Amino acid sequence: MRNTVWQLAFLALMLGGCSVQEAGQEPAERSPADRHMLLAETLERQSLLREATFEYTLVAELYPTSDHFSTAVRRAALLFSNPSNPVYSDTAATFWFDQYLKLTLPFEERELLTRYLTEQKFVKLLQADIGRRSFIADSLQTVIRRQAADQGGRSRRIQELEAELARVSQELKRLREVDIQMQRNRGVK
Repeated sequence: MRNTVWQLAFLALMLGGCSVQEAGQEPAERSPADRHMLLAETLERQSLLREATFEYTLVAELYPTSDHFSTAVRRAALLFSNPSNPVYSDTAATFWFDQYLKLTLPFEERELLTRYLTEQKFVKLLQADIGRRSFIADSLQTVIRRQAADQGGRSRRIQELEAELARVSQELKRLREVDIQMQRNRGVK
């Protein structure tokens, strides 16, 4: 599988290198960062998000001084935050957005990104709260089931005791009648 991905990536790089040329620049003259960015863009257009994310992070990590650094960081952050990406990760997206915030950005973009990150933190807190509440609800349902089972057992025991009481009551009634009969028989003699 991994070998196939690399073969696809190499093929896309070769096709991208042969078919997409920047003005006045031959494929052999492109820097490694240029080639990785072209590959990443090609993979992203083909909806191969896992591979595109890998390529963008590769450029961001290996070529921090290239012209593509800020674009690679931004695209990596966006792809990691894309739920349809197989390598979707809020943590990784937050990391790359934080890296992007360290760059010189226009005020509006910085403001939007700061709001997004704040909302992401709030969403994580809400998700944690929902998880905690779900755990509590599950625990309470377990307790309710146990209590219902205990209550059912107690109800059966009460019914058994009531039946026993009725039987003993009948036996006492019969013994009383026998006792009354015996006293009458003694008084007659």
